[in-house]
Amino acid sequence: MWRSPAWDMERINAYLDAWRHRFDLFAEERPFYQSDSNDKRAVRKSIVTLKYGTGFRHNPLFDHDNDVRGLTLSPANAARNLLVVQAFGLGGDRGMLTDAPWSKGVVFFVHGSTLKETLFLNLLPYPDKDGGERIPDFEDDKPTWEMDEPFIERGGQPLGYLDLLTWQNHKVMLFPKRHNGQLVVREVKFGGGLRIAKDLMDPMKLILKNEKFPNGFKPVSFEESRGLWANSYALFARMSLKGGTTSWPPLAFNWLGILVDQQLIEPYLVYRCKAIGLGKNKGKVEYLREERFPFPLRYLVDEDLRNRLRDALRGAEQVSKALYNALCRTGMYLLQPSADNFKWEELRINTQNDGVQRDEISKSVKEEIVGRWERGQLKKPGWIKHTEADIYFWSYLDIPFQEFIVRLAEENSEKAIAWWKTQIRAAATGAFAKAKQYAYESERALRAIVAGQTYLERQLDKMLGKEEHT
Repeated sequence: MWRSPAWDMERINAYLDAWRHRFDLFAEERPFYQSDSNDKRAVRKSIVTLKYGTGFRHNPLFDHDNDVRGLTLSPANAARNLLVVQAFGLGGDRGMLTDAPWSKGVVFFVHGSTLKETLFLNLLPYPDKDGGERIPDFEDDKPTWEMDEPFIERGGQPLGYLDLLTWQNHKVMLFPKRHNGQLVVREVKFGGGLRIAKDLMDPMKLILKNEKFPNGFKPVSFEESRGLWANSYALFARMSLKGGTTSWPPLAFNWLGILVDQQLIEPYLVYRCKAIGLGKNKGKVEYLREERFPFPLRYLVDEDLRNRLRDALRGAEQVSKALYNALCRTGMYLLQPSADNFKWEELRINTQNDGVQRDEISKSVKEEIVGRWERGQLKKPGWIKHTEADIYFWSYLDIPFQEFIVRLAEENSEKAIAWWKTQIRAAATGAFAKAKQYAYESERALRAIVAGQTYLERQLDKMLGKEEHT
């Protein structure tokens, strides 16, 4: 089938014909992907709630659709939104709704050159995918439209991969009507559906396992300041990370590694990795994100190559920490009067043994610099956050990384790594230059900039080697 120029449409059409009655969006008995709810809290609402994917909230500042003005969707558009809300819909509405499977973490795909190739690359051997390490394989596993009773409670655990892919946390019912001779949808009802188990390790996500985590693992999520590529080395195979953490790649990537290892796919090929997900807070979507980067298949079967990529990306991580420490020094000399007479023990600033007795800078000054944190959450941004130096640093490296991950797999690794180090240095110096704009013009500001820049340059030379000047 992989080498065939087209799908076996005879088999596909036979399946669709057999289940045609379950693919009717407005069927009287079992409309596609829908079920009515008897919950008193489930009431008919404007289709606006479906459009925004969360099922009950949207931001009118960016889109002026509202319940008063209403909204009209075509059947095709309503069907697409229906699929999205069942995959990404958020919980809430007085506890009636729960989070859908893909509303947390990041979902990964491999992109081929055609739709057929992309679908094949993301298939898994079924039913024996991974020996049941992530998800069970019961004999009665099937997609929701084949089930007679799709909402029978099963403890939050899907019966298998097909059940998971069509899992419905929400009961959704569309209400069509005729408008100007066309069938449209203007109203929808939401109710609570199946709750997904918190300890389910989704096979389409990158999982980090550690006994210290709740349930022993957590899916990788997007970060505000940097892209996923910074940890991309963990996508290609299980790896031991820091602090006893182990990475579990998406199962499709494991399967690709087997295909390459068995010489069914050439290792020199370069596909693209696509990652999609959202950021949320208390039932409200804060951002949607999609990332793409090259996916050379050689990384799947070459452990030494994966280790070189890991070390190179960890080098960028170490430089980002040096940049942060440099900004802390700048902030201290900028915001702390007579800074030479104070120390910052945690960051080893002014802790040298020179006979000078120095007091620790105050908590209030530290918060002015790094912000106020509570339980791992930044409650009040400080000076460093306002400079957006970290965002500049990682975004600067976005495009160079796209080139580096391919070059490292195809050419002399020392040459590629040397080039990557020049990009890291440029990102760090550029980020510090941006941060300098947030230092006030004064003698103290000049002293602060010199303190931070001197430290940064010294650390860059130590981590990346001294820069060669021609």
